[in-house]
Order: sequence, then structure tokens, then C-alpha cells
Amino acid sequence: MKLSIERAWSDAIALLRGHAEFLLPVYGLFALVPAVAIALLLPMEAAPSVTPQQLLEAFQNYFATNLHWLLLSGLLTAFAAATVLVTLADPARPTVGQAMGRALALTPAFYVLTIIANIVIGMGLFLLIVPGLYLLGRLTLGHVHMAAERRMNPLWALGASWNTSRGNGWRIAFLIVLIFVVGLIAGMAAGAVLGVIGGLLGGAETARTVNIVTTTVFSTITGLLILLVQLAAYRQLAGAPAAEASNGT
Repeated sequence: MKLSIERAWSDAIALLRGHAEFLLPVYGLFALVPAVAIALLLPMEAAPSVTPQQLLEAFQNYFATNLHWLLLSGLLTAFAAATVLVTLADPARPTVGQAMGRALALTPAFYVLTIIANIVIGMGLFLLIVPGLYLLGRLTLGHVHMAAERRMNPLWALGASWNTSRGNGWRIAFLIVLIFVVGLIAGMAAGAVLGVIGGLLGGAETARTVNIVTTTVFSTITGLLILLVQLAAYRQLAGAPAAEASNGT
């Protein structure tokens, strides 16, 4: 079965519109707030002119110093994603409260899956980019499989995603990369414009804060859209029901 990119996108937008009263508060509280806090309180700064070795050392020092906060932020984001997917993908149609309880138990496995997938995809990107993009398209449905099928084995989830995405890896990758790039450009443009306005009103520090908050908001919204596209693609390829206007939660 060939994935319909247009249908996957329209289903994702239908999910966003139909469940916005649930999606935005949950993702805002558990994904956006930690991301903004990390960006504002723990900025990763490097000198304008550094060698690759110095840049690598700066990254290593940053992660070594702030690993506990980065881990907490990652777990909260994983919890937000798990809550969204359990609520929308579980055939039992749980309430938000029930979904959050199941998502809490699922969060460690979700986070481990994210780390494994990112390592595999990152290695592919390092090999001339193309292999990484293909792996992105093949492995990106693992989280949906875990939430919809109540399985906590990250390796099983990777295998399930590989099977479900067979013949559609490039289509899925194209859609995800397109959303990411558009969101990145829009966030940078909005951050620059609003940052200038903030600078005129409150000075350089206000400009920096407005820019960081704006770009982080756009980044988080982009992440939510990608999550909903993953769900829409899973539903289409696995033969699950299409998006509804509301789930009654």
C-alpha cells in the first residue's frame, strides 16, 4: 500500500483541530515549558570563531554539566508524546486521565526508543545524509506502534515500524523533513521579526528572550505536527480508522 501524503497531512490537521483543547495544553505544559526553560536558563553558547575540536569540546562540556536537566526535559517531552499517542491511537479510547497514567508507564520505553532511533538515524545521516533520511522514514512509526499496541519493547517497536513503512520510507521521510524545514524557517523568521520588536521595546536582553521563546514555540508546534503525521501515516498503512473530529475526552 502506498502512503497518500495528502491524506496523511489532512488527517494530521483534522486531529489537531479536533483535539486542540487537549493537545495544546498537554504538549504546551510537558514539552514547550521544559524546552523554553532549557533554552533560556541553560543556553549553549560558543565563541564566534572556533575550531571543530573546540566546538566538540564545548558540546561535551555542555552535556556533561547539564545532563540531568536535559534528561528531565527529554523525559517530559516523551511523556507528552506518549500521552498524545495513547489518547488518540489506543483502540480502547481512554480518557485523558487514563491516557496519562498509561503514558507514565510507557515514558521510559518511549525515551529509550527515541535514543536508539536517533543514534541509528544519526549514523545514517553521517554517511552522506541519504541513508539517514531513509532510516528516518522507516523507523519513525515506532512510537505509534508502542502506544497503539501497548508494547514496551523499543526493539520490537523499531521492527514493527520497519514492517509497516515498507515501500513508503521515502514518502514518510519527505513529509517529515518538509514539515521540519518549513517549521524551522517559519520559526527563525518569526523569531527574528519579533526579536527586533522586542529589542526596540526593551533592549538586547529582551530581544534575545523573545527570539528564543518564539523559535522554541515554533519548534514545539512542529514537533507536535510531526507526531500527528506519524499517527496519521500509521493509521493509513496499518489499516486503522482515519482521524475523527473529536474523541470525547
